[in-house]
Amino acid sequence: MIVAQISTAMSYWFLAVSVGLMGIGMGLSVPPFLIAVQSSVPRQSLGMATATLQFSRNIGGAIGVSIMGVMLALRLASGLVSAGIDPGSISLNGLIEKTAVSAVPNLEALRYSLATAMKSVFIAALLAAIAAWIITWFAPRERVGRRRDAAKEGKNL
Repeated sequence: MIVAQISTAMSYWFLAVSVGLMGIGMGLSVPPFLIAVQSSVPRQSLGMATATLQFSRNIGGAIGVSIMGVMLALRLASGLVSAGIDPGSISLNGLIEKTAVSAVPNLEALRYSLATAMKSVFIAALLAAIAAWIITWFAPRERVGRRRDAAKEGKNL
């Protein structure tokens, strides 16, 4: 949530810690989902279920990164155009080097455009996380292993 409020006044370390906490939170969600999937399938399908979960996670990550990359590029380009800067004239790779940054005209407009573009990406990530939480909320609530035991006995839940 803090990262969705990104601005040019935010310090590098505060941003780094915020993104780190976001990554830790996302990483901590992996084991519970893996256990939920593995405990809901029969033993002979365990490998297939685990592989399907990992495949779905990889595909979702690739699509999500692609969509957010497009959002960042479009938002940055529109911000630069509105600031009167030609997006084709800016070398974003050159902005990483400190010597190149001092030579950039209208640096504050560029930083503002980049911060605004990054903010929109983090807001989209927040909305996706909220949507995922809502979907997860509607998942069946059962004791781990109960579904599998019922499936063995041929019961429908």
